[in-house]
Amino acid sequence: IEQLCYTDGLSARLVYDYLSDGAWDKVLALDEMLYCSASATESRLGAQRIGQQMLRLYRELYPETRLNDYAAAIQQKKAYGHSSICQAILLFELKFPLEMAVQTIMYTACSTIIQNAVRAIPLGQTDGQKMFQLAVEKCTDSITTIMQLTEKHVGCTSPMLEIKQMQHEHLHVRLFMS
Repeated sequence: IEQLCYTDGLSARLVYDYLSDGAWDKVLALDEMLYCSASATESRLGAQRIGQQMLRLYRELYPETRLNDYAAAIQQKKAYGHSSICQAILLFELKFPLEMAVQTIMYTACSTIIQNAVRAIPLGQTDGQKMFQLAVEKCTDSITTIMQLTEKHVGCTSPMLEIKQMQHEHLHVRLFMS
C-alpha cells in the first residue's frame, strides 16, 4: 500500500490539482512520469494496458468528459494511459471530493491486487476479504500522507520490489501473466 501512495494515490491527487489549475500539460507529463517510473517492462506495459482498457470503458459510460482529451493524447502518442489518471479525470469530472477520489482509487488498486493474489496463490475468499479489510484500513490511514506529498515523490518505490518484478519477468514457469 505504501508504494500505491506514491503512484496511484499521489497521481490522483495531482491530477485534481492540475485539472483545477487548467494545466492539462502537467497531466500528460504525470502520465509519462508514471510510465517511466515502472522499471519492470511487464509492470509498465501492464499498467498501460489496464489504463487504456479502463479509458475505453469510462468513455463508453461517460462520453462527454475530458477522458476524450486523454484518449486523443494517447492516440497522438503524447500519453501512455494510466488507470489512476483515467479514474482521477473521471472522478474530477463527476465532482467527487478530492479525498473521496483518492480513497476510491486506492481501494480499487488494493482490490485488484488482492483479487490477483486470491487467484495466484492458495488463498481463499475469506482470507482475501480479511486482507482487503486490513488494506482498507491502511488506505484510509495513507490519505493524510498522500495529501502532503509533492510531485517529486511520484514513483518513489522500494528498489528491492522493482528488482523482484524485473526478475519475475524471466521465470520459466508462471501461472499467469502479471
